[in-house]
Amino acid sequence: MILTVLLALRSPEVVVSVDPGTLAVVVTPGDTKVGMPISAGQQGLGEVAHVVSDETSASWSYPEKHVAVSIKLEGETLVARFVADAEGSFTFPTIPGDAGYSSYLLPIFEGFDVPTGDAEWIKHLSGQDGLDTTADLSMPVWGIQTAGHTVTFLLPNQFGNELGFHEDHGRLAAALTHRFKKNWAVKEYSVRVTISDASVIAPALVYRKYLQETKQFVSLAEKIKTLPDVGKLIGAAEVYLWGGGKIAAGDVTDFKGLAGAMVKEGKLYGMLTPEVQKIVKGLGEMEYVDQYTKGQITEDLSRVLGKGDYTTKEMVEGFGGFLKPVETWGDGVSVKMIRELVGAGLDRMRLVVSDVQDLRDNPGVIGAAEGAGYLIGPYDSFNSIHRMGDEDRTTQFDQHLYDTGGIVNEDGKVHSGFQHKGHLLSPAAGREAVEARVTKWFKETPCNCWFVDCDAFGQVYDDFSTVHPATAQQDMAARLGRMAWIRNQFHCVIGSEGGSSYAAGVIDFAEGPETPGIGWGDVDMQKDKTSAYYLGAYYPPNEPAVFFKPVALKASYLKFNFDPRYRVPLYQAALHDSVVATHHWSFGSFKLKDLVGTREMLELLYGVPPLYHLNVEEFGKRREEIVRHYAFFSPLHREVAEMAMTGFDYLSEDHLVQRTVFGGKVEVVANFSDQVFMYRGQAIPGRAVAEVHPEAGGFKVYQSLEK
Repeated sequence: MILTVLLALRSPEVVVSVDPGTLAVVVTPGDTKVGMPISAGQQGLGEVAHVVSDETSASWSYPEKHVAVSIKLEGETLVARFVADAEGSFTFPTIPGDAGYSSYLLPIFEGFDVPTGDAEWIKHLSGQDGLDTTADLSMPVWGIQTAGHTVTFLLPNQFGNELGFHEDHGRLAAALTHRFKKNWAVKEYSVRVTISDASVIAPALVYRKYLQETKQFVSLAEKIKTLPDVGKLIGAAEVYLWGGGKIAAGDVTDFKGLAGAMVKEGKLYGMLTPEVQKIVKGLGEMEYVDQYTKGQITEDLSRVLGKGDYTTKEMVEGFGGFLKPVETWGDGVSVKMIRELVGAGLDRMRLVVSDVQDLRDNPGVIGAAEGAGYLIGPYDSFNSIHRMGDEDRTTQFDQHLYDTGGIVNEDGKVHSGFQHKGHLLSPAAGREAVEARVTKWFKETPCNCWFVDCDAFGQVYDDFSTVHPATAQQDMAARLGRMAWIRNQFHCVIGSEGGSSYAAGVIDFAEGPETPGIGWGDVDMQKDKTSAYYLGAYYPPNEPAVFFKPVALKASYLKFNFDPRYRVPLYQAALHDSVVATHHWSFGSFKLKDLVGTREMLELLYGVPPLYHLNVEEFGKRREEIVRHYAFFSPLHREVAEMAMTGFDYLSEDHLVQRTVFGGKVEVVANFSDQVFMYRGQAIPGRAVAEVHPEAGGFKVYQSLEK
């Protein structure tokens, strides 16, 4: 065994002490004499061989681990690289609980400032599986705070890493473990450790600089120059439109009269499904026709009219006395809806329809939306593939692809799809089918925007198929490639779920960084219809309760998702002027009824758009709220969207008053407390947001809906 001694590396910025025998690393910044443990020592590394060092670098190997180590000091950044010649795993860094750090800065979706001594956070993070640095972090970077410095850990190879947490000396401790997989020809990972002045957004700024230096950062300005329609995202609220039928419940003035007339006429009645025929026949005996029943009838009438077996003209001629004028028909996916939005003064919107068939059935909608200056397009997904005949058409391709195109796990089994239905589809195997479908859809519905589920979500896979093998990195590249193909082939603004940083150079917008999907697997939220937390069913089609029904959020989710005292805009600090980010579609801005105000304040503070689910009736209910928010948000976003977030800080000790800075000149201050806060000689009421222009003297206040 080769005995080792402590190695010392020096630069003008830092001094690094390394023990090759245990991999303990301590960094001492040049402006202090206090060393900061970057990684605690480990036991069981075995013999240390081939030690070589100079003033700024060192290398050695662990023969028993089949791992070679090299470290190099580049100014204030220490780069540690680990290369293996065999399958296995390796852990570095390990951050002890007694190292004196005050908080972790974690880009879990937007980002969190996690106190190391907070018992609830310790229990929350240590009680779950480790964080996959591709799937569970929006960026492969995190930080730890001291009184005077922030230490940032950045992973150039974000694949195969797990950041795990545990309690140590009553505080939060962490360790990163990388798995060297057999299907990777080159088995290596590296950790870039940067010391900077204390700032809760330092990890994001370090990562942003890294993206710029490695030519991976693409700004919104560059994207707009290539595709001018990207500029329509700026200042736009994001809306899912529902209700794509030819006729909506609100278009019928007398349901009982219509039902009686249809039964008497016979032809149209005979085209209805047996279930709806039964409803129609018994309608006269009902004291009150509820919305659900109305929806069932008009949904089936829309189906009949859409097939063309019974024309709209026939219906108007036969039953016009029970209907509104035909030019006013339609629900959320209709020319009428576009007119409603335009009439409310909403001049920039990004509109999504969940089913491309709704656009086929309402061919005037695309032209009306684009004529209004809006972006419009379908939700699409290539992530899972189901058997032919499944009710979800977005998962349909063909039986051969279903049989051969599934991603294969290391154990040889095909990976199941979302919610254990079907398979996950290999992006390489499915590329030809995807191109054929998108081409067909685009010819039928030539939109200017396309949303792709999952491709930027962060879940990428090592595929052990013998037909279409791929590493996670190759899987990621294939996902990015098909989104880029849609964007380039059809000149479409492109977006995806999650918005993970690896996709930032390709996508223009993202759904999920501000609010992710919450409560997957929680019975109270997903299955128990009697629960106050039940999110709702994917029904009725024109107003799915899962999106429209306001619900309370379980207290156990509040702290770890929305409490502003722990939120920090890491994603925005890195990518604000590259990707327009908003909420996951399952948690639109109105979904959580007790948090509408907090979430709109976070939207304004971070400079991100709201997300709504609307049909004609819902817009009527929410119109005043939406227009009021838009009047403040849209002008602000038009000013700051192409600016970097250059600053973020807490203005009060309890973290309830926060400030963001855009482009070094526009400030937004959010007062989440109930008390008035004085800023630059001006009063910001409790639960309010102020837009501040220090140089010009501008000061504009938005009072939250929840005072």
